[in-house]
Amino acid sequence: MNLNPFSNKTLFEDRFTLPAKRASIPEMKDRITKICRDYNFSYKDLNNLLIVLDEACSNIIRHAYKDKEGGIDFEITVKQKGIHLTLIDHGIGFEWKKVRTPNLNHYVDIGKKGGLGVWIIRKLTDKSDYVTTPRGNELRLVKNHSHKTFFGIISGIFSSKRGLKDRFVISTMLLLSVLIAGIYSYFIYHERISLRDKFLSYNAEIVKSLSETAREMIIKENYLSLIQLLREIRQNNRNIDAVFVINSDGVIVAHNDASRLYKNYEMNDANVKEKKNYAGDVFGFKYADGKTNDYHYELVSSVSYRGIDMGEVRLHISKEGIKEVMAGKRTNIRIASVLILVIGSLGIYLLMGLITRPIQRLREGALAIGEGRLDHRIELEGEDEFSQIANAFNDMATKFKGAQETLVEQEKIQKEIAVAKEIQQTLLPKNVPDTEGFDIASLYRSARDVGGDYYDILKVGPHRFGVIVADVSGKGVPGSLVMTITRTVMRLVCIGNRSAKSTLVKVNNFVKEDMKKGMFVTAFYLVLDSVSRKINFSSAGHDPLMLYRAREDKMYYIKPKGFPLGISLPDDALFKKIMSEESVKLEKDDLIVVYTDGITEAMNGKRELWGEKHLVEFIRTNGKLAPREFIDKLDADLKEFTQGYPQNDDITIVVIKEKRSDAEMMKKLDRQIANLKKKRMKVKDIEKQLGINVKNLKQIKKDNKDKTKQEIKFLTVEQKKEIMALVVNNPGWTIMQYDRAMSEKYGTLKANLVKNELKRVNLLRPDQRKRYSFERVSEQKEAQVKEQTVRQPEEEKKE
Repeated sequence: MNLNPFSNKTLFEDRFTLPAKRASIPEMKDRITKICRDYNFSYKDLNNLLIVLDEACSNIIRHAYKDKEGGIDFEITVKQKGIHLTLIDHGIGFEWKKVRTPNLNHYVDIGKKGGLGVWIIRKLTDKSDYVTTPRGNELRLVKNHSHKTFFGIISGIFSSKRGLKDRFVISTMLLLSVLIAGIYSYFIYHERISLRDKFLSYNAEIVKSLSETAREMIIKENYLSLIQLLREIRQNNRNIDAVFVINSDGVIVAHNDASRLYKNYEMNDANVKEKKNYAGDVFGFKYADGKTNDYHYELVSSVSYRGIDMGEVRLHISKEGIKEVMAGKRTNIRIASVLILVIGSLGIYLLMGLITRPIQRLREGALAIGEGRLDHRIELEGEDEFSQIANAFNDMATKFKGAQETLVEQEKIQKEIAVAKEIQQTLLPKNVPDTEGFDIASLYRSARDVGGDYYDILKVGPHRFGVIVADVSGKGVPGSLVMTITRTVMRLVCIGNRSAKSTLVKVNNFVKEDMKKGMFVTAFYLVLDSVSRKINFSSAGHDPLMLYRAREDKMYYIKPKGFPLGISLPDDALFKKIMSEESVKLEKDDLIVVYTDGITEAMNGKRELWGEKHLVEFIRTNGKLAPREFIDKLDADLKEFTQGYPQNDDITIVVIKEKRSDAEMMKKLDRQIANLKKKRMKVKDIEKQLGINVKNLKQIKKDNKDKTKQEIKFLTVEQKKEIMALVVNNPGWTIMQYDRAMSEKYGTLKANLVKNELKRVNLLRPDQRKRYSFERVSEQKEAQVKEQTVRQPEEEKKE
């Protein structure tokens, strides 16, 4: 680590040349990635650098070497502060400095794609330049190590190592502090203006009264009394800087400071920034000093007698005088703000304790019962859901302990397990909510009396529904307890959250510290939007989602990246970083299947598995059925296959069918909006009643017209099998070669489909593909040897 912030010693240098072809970009990225990882560049810095280099190389290939071949020279210097790169080409150059910062709003309005390459390069690097030298066109880039940002420091406060209570209290205190600071600033600003105006009005009355008195004294030439009066006014009003009288010739004839007498008073009207009338004939002027950015106020009232101008009374108030008036008020507001923050924080802390205490006791009790400490009791008072669950656990623990003493008590254990099963059944959804055009059906069957599978169908917001299918690693009562906690947390965090990934991340933050070691939960969560007819989904290490598109008669096998819930990871942010979120625009009659591995691992008496291949064929054959008919036929098929053989895993499946097109939904909403407008209802009230945003509705209509946004960004099941076979047989190919081979068989594919699929299965790099190919070939050889070993004795018997 570089301890000297002024040092920038060179640590490493490298040079290499690659052909100016798209196929060379992955190799370039691999080299840069290795160098950056060797010298401890952060994930964010590395990712930004790879984006810049991809954009730069693509532009060189596309523009500099247009219609001809060439190479790109790379010069790399790693220093203590960062990395310096120079890309040299010998093609057509361009004028870098003429590229201006683009108007992104205009790009969005006109739907323009591309043209942002230089802007991206400048935005993601600390320094960039492009020059033409005798060596060629040189693109010079500098990317320094990023320092920990303010938001990074704040995120550390919410580390998962802290308890739920602490994180909630800290976050609420921060929010409360920001609100109080905003309110404080607002009141200070408005109180400052109000007090300033009151103060100036008060002094305007003094000036007005003084002008009347000064007239009499000037007529009588009683200047000494006038000077004495001005001194008394100054002494009694410490916030006044000066008060004086000038005659019609601009000479000071009376002043609270005798040293200023009989001097000419210079007025600079050019510096007047404000003018305001106070108390009738009194005018207030705000003067600004252009040199010091300072200002002062003067209150002026003319002195006249029978229309004859005798001079002016002027009262001078400095910036410091105004500030002194505000000082006392500001102190009072600060004290009140601190008291509100302290009392509010204390109240939040105590209130959060009331909420988290039952969850903490349930956690401790669940862990104790799961570990076999049946003497432990969960003590919760009241009649709420937490108390009911605690009482059920306590009853089960008591019965289990008694059953251990004698064989006679075994029957009681079975009864208590039946009670637990009933409790579990009550936690599963009894009725499917009205999902506005989505037909949903489900099947759940536990392998034991009490299972570890879980599914739920939730209304998470206006026109949005959540569907989760989860599988606990343990079965029986421990799995049931974990499932219960997961369900409780899921229902707490999903409301109002339209992101599947965000919901699963929050669930994981709740349960990961409470999960018994060795146990975890895989989950697949979808959010259905009944207005846009889109679903977005994420997977926490769960089995894939199956999508059958009826119009195309195609099957899609979609498995987003993600770790299971509850696994202890070395980096708290790794769970969120790895998990991906995908979305699909549904069409009418599309069928979605989400399941647990109890379906594919259903076993018959011959120890044969029903299998994933069987499931794919079943969906393809029956994908046009209604979900309830589909479930019933699937259940019958499973029972016929297993023939009553005891299963080792729970069986859970949720089937969703799109019954309504986006156009039908838009027409329905348009009719509802039109009817409400006829009733003279305001747009704001319409949005509240229908639970929609009219502006977002217009954007959805616009998106619906763009058919490219409705295309599925995944390969079909057959295409997935084909690409994996190509990888096994040709691990050394480039992405372009895989693309070409797939296009020859299936027609032109959408850009980056093959690349994205290889990225999802961690086969983007050549070394990963070679290792995968070696492992698959080895497995095939072992299988052939086993088959020959089994077949040889049978052939000998026949002979």
